[in-house]
Amino acid sequence: MEHIVLFQFNPEVTPEAITAFGNSILALKEVVPGIIDMAFGEDLKVGHAQNFTHGLVARMESPEVLEAYLIHPDHVAVVKVLHEIVANFLAFDFLSSRDAPTRA
Repeated sequence: MEHIVLFQFNPEVTPEAITAFGNSILALKEVVPGIIDMAFGEDLKVGHAQNFTHGLVARMESPEVLEAYLIHPDHVAVVKVLHEIVANFLAFDFLSSRDAPTRA
């Protein structure tokens, strides 16, 4: 399953603070079982971002992993920081075509 979050940081947030925030998100892969991969990065500015400047993509083993991730104390701490430095965010979670069972 995929967990995608788009971020619009407050104007006064420095690039260094954004990098530190991204690193704190990526560190969750090491403490939450079932996270397969995570990536955090800046928008390439091709014109469709609607003021979102950065994004997170996390691949997880199952929706149950997402549930555990959302209440994990380290994630809760990251969300607390998020509310201090982010003007807007959008989360979108879905089972992808990679999650579909294969046909025999």
